[in-house]
Amino acid sequence: LDGFGALGTPPASATAVPADYADRASAEHPPGFYGPADGGTAVNALRPDDRLKALDLAALSGARTGTLAGAETLDLRPSLFTLALLLLVLDTLAGLWLGGFLNRGSGSLVGRLRGRPAMLAMAGLLLLGAFGGPPARAEEPPANRPNGIESALVTRLAYVVTGDAAIDEASRAGLTGLTQMLAARTALEPGEPAGLDPAKDELAFYPLIYWPIAPGRPQPSEATIRRVDAFMRNGGTVLFDTRDALTARAGGPPTPEAAYLRKMLATLEIPELEPVPSDHVLTKAFYLVDTFPGRYATGQTWVEALPPAAEGTER
Repeated sequence: LDGFGALGTPPASATAVPADYADRASAEHPPGFYGPADGGTAVNALRPDDRLKALDLAALSGARTGTLAGAETLDLRPSLFTLALLLLVLDTLAGLWLGGFLNRGSGSLVGRLRGRPAMLAMAGLLLLGAFGGPPARAEEPPANRPNGIESALVTRLAYVVTGDAAIDEASRAGLTGLTQMLAARTALEPGEPAGLDPAKDELAFYPLIYWPIAPGRPQPSEATIRRVDAFMRNGGTVLFDTRDALTARAGGPPTPEAAYLRKMLATLEIPELEPVPSDHVLTKAFYLVDTFPGRYATGQTWVEALPPAAEGTER
Protein backbone atom coordinates (compact mmCIF):
# COMPACT_ATOMS: atom_id res chain seq x y z
CA LEU A 1 0.00 0.00 0.00
CA ASP A 2 1.18 3.50 -0.75
CA GLY A 3 0.52 6.57 1.36
CA PHE A 4 -2.98 6.87 -0.10
CA GLY A 5 -3.95 3.27 0.66
CA ALA A 6 -3.76 2.08 -2.95
CA LEU A 7 -2.28 -1.33 -3.71
CA GLY A 8 0.75 -1.33 -5.96
CA THR A 9 3.92 -3.15 -6.87
CA PRO A 10 6.15 -3.71 -3.80
CA PRO A 11 9.53 -1.96 -3.82
CA ALA A 12 12.71 -3.90 -4.48
CA SER A 13 13.69 -3.60 -0.81
CA ALA A 14 10.59 -5.49 0.41
CA THR A 15 11.23 -8.92 1.91
CA ALA A 16 8.92 -11.79 2.82
CA VAL A 17 7.37 -12.15 6.29
CA PRO A 18 6.61 -15.31 8.29
CA ALA A 19 3.01 -16.51 8.45
CA ASP A 20 2.67 -15.46 12.11
CA TYR A 21 4.12 -11.97 11.60
CA ALA A 22 2.33 -9.55 13.96
CA ASP A 23 4.70 -6.59 14.14
CA ARG A 24 4.14 -3.22 12.53
CA ALA A 25 5.36 -2.40 9.02
CA SER A 26 8.96 -1.36 8.39
CA ALA A 27 11.23 -0.47 5.50
CA GLU A 28 11.91 -4.18 4.88
CA HIS A 29 8.24 -5.08 5.33
CA PRO A 30 6.15 -2.20 3.96
CA PRO A 31 2.40 -2.27 4.69
CA GLY A 32 0.32 -4.47 2.43
CA PHE A 33 -0.73 -8.08 1.85
CA TYR A 34 1.86 -10.85 1.86
CA GLY A 35 1.38 -14.38 0.59
CA PRO A 36 -1.20 -15.92 -1.74
CA ALA A 37 -4.32 -13.99 -2.68
CA ASP A 38 -6.65 -16.43 -0.92
CA GLY A 39 -4.74 -16.57 2.36
CA GLY A 40 -2.40 -13.64 2.64
CA THR A 41 -1.03 -11.99 5.76
CA ALA A 42 -1.86 -8.33 6.34
CA VAL A 43 0.97 -6.11 7.55
CA ASN A 44 -0.33 -2.83 8.92
CA ALA A 45 1.48 0.41 9.55
CA LEU A 46 0.50 0.24 13.25
CA ARG A 47 -0.13 -2.52 15.76
CA PRO A 48 -3.49 -2.80 17.58
CA ASP A 49 -1.96 -1.50 20.82
CA ASP A 50 -0.31 1.54 19.21
CA ARG A 51 -1.74 4.91 20.20
CA LEU A 52 -1.35 8.14 18.31
CA LYS A 53 -0.22 11.18 20.28
CA ALA A 54 -0.51 14.80 19.35
CA LEU A 55 2.72 16.39 18.20
CA ASP A 56 4.29 18.41 21.01
CA LEU A 57 5.32 21.79 19.64
CA ALA A 58 6.18 23.33 23.00
CA ALA A 59 9.88 23.26 22.18
CA LEU A 60 9.21 25.51 19.19
CA SER A 61 7.31 28.17 21.11
CA GLY A 62 10.26 30.56 20.94
CA ALA A 63 11.09 29.87 17.31
CA ARG A 64 10.88 32.67 14.81
CA THR A 65 8.89 32.02 11.68
CA GLY A 66 9.14 33.79 8.37
CA THR A 67 8.72 33.37 4.65
CA LEU A 68 11.45 32.74 2.12
CA ALA A 69 12.14 35.80 0.01
CA GLY A 70 14.78 36.69 -2.49
CA ALA A 71 17.25 39.49 -1.89
CA GLU A 72 15.88 42.88 -2.91
CA THR A 73 17.81 44.86 -5.50
CA LEU A 74 18.74 48.40 -4.47
CA ASP A 75 18.87 50.83 -7.40
CA LEU A 76 21.85 53.15 -6.81
CA ARG A 77 21.72 54.88 -10.18
CA PRO A 78 19.89 58.06 -9.03
CA SER A 79 22.27 58.56 -6.11
CA LEU A 80 25.36 57.90 -8.23
CA PHE A 81 24.22 60.30 -10.96
CA THR A 82 23.53 62.98 -8.34
CA LEU A 83 26.97 62.45 -6.80
CA ALA A 84 28.62 62.67 -10.23
CA LEU A 85 26.81 65.93 -10.99
CA LEU A 86 27.81 67.35 -7.62
CA LEU A 87 31.46 66.47 -8.27
CA LEU A 88 31.20 68.11 -11.70
CA VAL A 89 29.87 71.33 -10.12
CA LEU A 90 32.62 71.31 -7.49
CA ASP A 91 35.24 70.72 -10.18
CA THR A 92 33.87 73.64 -12.21
CA LEU A 93 33.87 75.95 -9.19
CA ALA A 94 37.42 74.92 -8.33
CA GLY A 95 38.53 75.72 -11.89
CA LEU A 96 36.84 79.12 -11.78
CA TRP A 97 38.43 79.91 -8.43
CA LEU A 98 41.89 78.91 -9.59
CA GLY A 99 41.42 81.05 -12.71
CA GLY A 100 40.52 84.09 -10.63
CA PHE A 101 36.97 84.29 -11.92
CA LEU A 102 35.46 84.10 -8.44
CA ASN A 103 37.21 87.22 -7.11
CA ARG A 104 35.10 90.25 -6.17
CA GLY A 105 36.54 92.46 -8.87
CA SER A 106 34.29 94.07 -11.47
CA GLY A 107 35.67 91.80 -14.19
CA SER A 108 35.13 88.61 -12.26
CA LEU A 109 32.16 86.29 -12.59
CA VAL A 110 30.86 87.35 -9.17
CA GLY A 111 31.04 90.98 -10.18
CA ARG A 112 29.16 90.34 -13.40
CA LEU A 113 26.36 88.48 -11.62
CA ARG A 114 26.07 91.11 -8.88
CA GLY A 115 22.79 92.92 -9.26
CA ARG A 116 21.23 90.17 -11.34
CA PRO A 117 19.06 88.27 -8.82
CA ALA A 118 16.86 86.75 -11.54
CA MET A 119 19.81 84.93 -13.10
CA LEU A 120 20.98 83.72 -9.70
CA ALA A 121 17.49 82.45 -8.87
CA MET A 122 17.32 80.59 -12.18
CA ALA A 123 20.67 78.94 -11.49
CA GLY A 124 19.46 77.89 -8.05
CA LEU A 125 16.31 76.33 -9.49
CA LEU A 126 18.35 74.39 -12.04
CA LEU A 127 20.56 73.02 -9.28
CA LEU A 128 17.54 72.01 -7.20
CA GLY A 129 16.07 70.24 -10.19
CA ALA A 130 19.32 68.42 -10.83
CA PHE A 131 19.62 67.26 -7.22
CA GLY A 132 15.95 66.32 -6.91
CA GLY A 133 14.72 62.79 -6.59
CA PRO A 134 14.45 60.43 -9.55
CA PRO A 135 11.52 60.99 -11.90
CA ALA A 136 8.38 59.03 -11.18
CA ARG A 137 7.95 55.90 -13.22
CA ALA A 138 4.75 54.41 -14.47
CA GLU A 139 3.84 51.17 -12.76
CA GLU A 140 5.20 48.26 -14.73
CA PRO A 141 2.75 45.44 -15.43
CA PRO A 142 3.38 42.06 -13.80
CA ALA A 143 5.51 39.64 -15.79
CA ASN A 144 2.59 37.24 -16.23
CA ARG A 145 0.06 39.84 -17.40
CA PRO A 146 -0.92 38.98 -20.98
CA ASN A 147 0.20 41.45 -23.60
CA GLY A 148 -1.14 41.20 -27.13
CA ILE A 149 2.06 42.03 -29.00
CA GLU A 150 4.40 40.10 -26.72
CA SER A 151 2.13 37.05 -26.58
CA ALA A 152 1.92 37.01 -30.37
CA LEU A 153 5.71 37.05 -30.73
CA VAL A 154 6.65 34.63 -27.92
CA THR A 155 5.17 31.17 -27.43
CA ARG A 156 4.01 30.73 -23.88
CA LEU A 157 1.69 28.58 -21.81
CA ALA A 158 -1.26 30.16 -20.03
CA TYR A 159 -3.51 29.49 -17.06
CA VAL A 160 -6.90 30.83 -16.08
CA VAL A 161 -6.83 33.13 -13.06
CA THR A 162 -9.52 31.93 -10.65
CA GLY A 163 -9.21 34.64 -8.00
CA ASP A 164 -8.09 32.11 -5.39
CA ALA A 165 -4.54 33.13 -4.47
CA ALA A 166 -3.40 29.61 -3.53
CA ILE A 167 -4.76 28.00 -6.70
CA ASP A 168 -3.39 30.76 -8.94
CA GLU A 169 0.07 30.53 -7.39
CA ALA A 170 0.07 26.74 -7.82
CA SER A 171 -0.93 27.18 -11.47
CA ARG A 172 1.80 29.73 -12.09
CA ALA A 173 4.47 27.64 -10.35
CA GLY A 174 3.45 24.45 -12.15
CA LEU A 175 3.48 26.02 -15.61
CA THR A 176 6.78 27.73 -14.82
CA GLY A 177 8.32 24.34 -14.07
CA LEU A 178 6.81 22.89 -17.24
CA THR A 179 8.17 25.84 -19.23
CA GLN A 180 11.65 25.25 -17.85
CA MET A 181 11.43 21.56 -18.69
CA LEU A 182 10.34 22.34 -22.26
CA ALA A 183 13.26 24.73 -22.66
CA ALA A 184 15.70 22.13 -21.29
CA ARG A 185 14.49 19.13 -23.30
CA THR A 186 13.30 20.65 -26.58
CA ALA A 187 14.32 23.37 -29.03
CA LEU A 188 11.40 25.54 -27.90
CA GLU A 189 12.24 28.69 -25.96
CA PRO A 190 8.90 29.62 -24.36
CA GLY A 191 8.22 32.78 -22.42
CA GLU A 192 6.92 33.10 -18.89
CA PRO A 193 3.42 31.65 -18.32
CA ALA A 194 0.58 34.13 -18.63
CA GLY A 195 -2.42 34.47 -16.34
CA LEU A 196 -5.64 34.91 -18.32
CA ASP A 197 -9.14 36.16 -17.84
CA PRO A 198 -11.00 34.14 -20.49
CA ALA A 199 -13.78 36.72 -20.57
CA LYS A 200 -11.45 39.56 -21.65
CA ASP A 201 -8.07 38.33 -22.89
CA GLU A 202 -7.34 36.97 -26.35
CA LEU A 203 -6.97 33.18 -26.21
CA ALA A 204 -5.66 32.51 -29.72
CA PHE A 205 -2.05 33.33 -28.77
CA TYR A 206 -1.64 30.33 -26.47
CA PRO A 207 -1.27 26.69 -27.60
CA LEU A 208 -2.26 25.33 -24.19
CA ILE A 209 -4.45 26.88 -21.49
CA TYR A 210 -4.56 25.28 -18.05
CA TRP A 211 -7.91 25.78 -16.29
CA PRO A 212 -8.00 24.72 -12.61
CA ILE A 213 -11.52 24.17 -11.35
CA ALA A 214 -12.41 26.20 -8.24
CA PRO A 215 -15.99 25.27 -7.23
CA GLY A 216 -16.26 28.24 -4.88
CA ARG A 217 -15.97 30.76 -7.72
CA PRO A 218 -18.85 31.98 -9.92
CA GLN A 219 -19.56 30.14 -13.14
CA PRO A 220 -18.19 31.83 -16.30
CA SER A 221 -20.71 33.66 -18.43
CA GLU A 222 -22.23 32.16 -21.56
CA ALA A 223 -20.20 34.60 -23.68
CA THR A 224 -17.00 33.33 -22.05
CA ILE A 225 -17.97 29.72 -22.74
CA ARG A 226 -18.57 30.62 -26.39
CA ARG A 227 -15.07 32.14 -26.58
CA VAL A 228 -13.57 28.97 -25.11
CA ASP A 229 -15.58 26.87 -27.56
CA ALA A 230 -14.28 28.92 -30.51
CA PHE A 231 -10.72 28.58 -29.19
CA MET A 232 -10.95 24.78 -29.06
CA ARG A 233 -12.69 24.56 -32.45
CA ASN A 234 -9.74 26.39 -34.00
CA GLY A 235 -7.18 23.94 -32.63
CA GLY A 236 -6.53 25.31 -29.15
CA THR A 237 -6.13 22.97 -26.20
CA VAL A 238 -7.67 23.56 -22.78
CA LEU A 239 -6.66 21.32 -19.88
CA PHE A 240 -9.41 21.32 -17.25
CA ASP A 241 -8.07 20.14 -13.89
CA THR A 242 -10.66 19.15 -11.28
CA ARG A 243 -7.91 18.64 -8.66
CA ASP A 244 -10.03 15.99 -6.90
CA ALA A 245 -7.79 12.92 -7.13
CA LEU A 246 -7.77 12.57 -3.34
CA THR A 247 -11.52 13.02 -2.85
CA ALA A 248 -13.05 11.32 -5.91
CA ARG A 249 -14.31 7.78 -5.36
CA ALA A 250 -14.98 5.29 -8.13
CA GLY A 251 -18.72 4.77 -8.44
CA GLY A 252 -19.45 7.49 -5.90
CA PRO A 253 -21.18 10.84 -6.35
CA PRO A 254 -19.33 13.53 -8.32
CA THR A 255 -17.07 15.82 -6.35
CA PRO A 256 -17.88 19.55 -6.18
CA GLU A 257 -15.13 20.16 -8.72
CA ALA A 258 -16.54 17.57 -11.13
CA ALA A 259 -20.08 18.93 -10.72
CA TYR A 260 -18.82 22.47 -11.37
CA LEU A 261 -17.04 21.36 -14.54
CA ARG A 262 -20.06 19.45 -15.83
CA LYS A 263 -22.29 22.47 -15.35
CA MET A 264 -19.75 24.79 -16.97
CA LEU A 265 -19.36 22.61 -20.07
CA ALA A 266 -23.01 21.56 -20.38
CA THR A 267 -23.61 23.80 -23.40
CA LEU A 268 -20.40 22.91 -25.25
CA GLU A 269 -20.33 20.36 -28.04
CA ILE A 270 -17.54 18.26 -26.56
CA PRO A 271 -16.81 15.00 -28.40
CA GLU A 272 -16.97 11.67 -26.64
CA LEU A 273 -14.02 11.08 -24.34
CA GLU A 274 -12.17 7.95 -23.30
CA PRO A 275 -9.18 7.10 -21.09
CA VAL A 276 -5.95 7.26 -23.08
CA PRO A 277 -5.69 3.88 -24.85
CA SER A 278 -2.40 2.01 -24.99
CA ASP A 279 -1.98 2.63 -28.73
CA HIS A 280 -2.76 6.36 -28.63
CA VAL A 281 -0.26 8.74 -30.20
CA LEU A 282 0.35 10.35 -26.79
CA THR A 283 2.02 7.14 -25.63
CA LYS A 284 4.76 7.55 -28.23
CA ALA A 285 4.77 11.23 -29.18
CA PHE A 286 7.97 12.14 -27.33
CA TYR A 287 8.73 9.34 -24.89
CA LEU A 288 7.37 5.80 -24.87
CA VAL A 289 5.03 5.88 -21.87
CA ASP A 290 2.17 3.73 -20.66
CA THR A 291 0.96 5.98 -17.82
CA PHE A 292 0.41 9.71 -17.46
CA PRO A 293 1.16 10.65 -13.84
CA GLY A 294 0.53 14.25 -12.89
CA ARG A 295 0.14 15.75 -9.46
CA TYR A 296 -1.11 12.32 -8.34
CA ALA A 297 -0.06 8.95 -9.74
CA THR A 298 -3.61 7.58 -9.41
CA GLY A 299 -5.22 10.15 -11.72
CA GLN A 300 -6.67 9.31 -15.11
CA THR A 301 -6.16 11.19 -18.36
CA TRP A 302 -9.05 11.44 -20.82
CA VAL A 303 -8.79 12.28 -24.52
CA GLU A 304 -11.15 12.49 -27.47
CA ALA A 305 -12.39 9.04 -28.38
CA LEU A 306 -11.12 7.90 -31.77
CA PRO A 307 -12.72 5.29 -34.01
CA PRO A 308 -11.22 1.80 -33.77
CA ALA A 309 -8.14 1.33 -35.91
CA ALA A 310 -8.26 -1.05 -38.83
CA GLU A 311 -6.57 -4.37 -38.32
CA GLY A 312 -2.81 -4.07 -38.63
CA THR A 313 -2.80 -0.25 -38.45
CA GLU A 314 -2.21 2.28 -35.69
CA ARG A 315 -4.46 5.11 -34.65
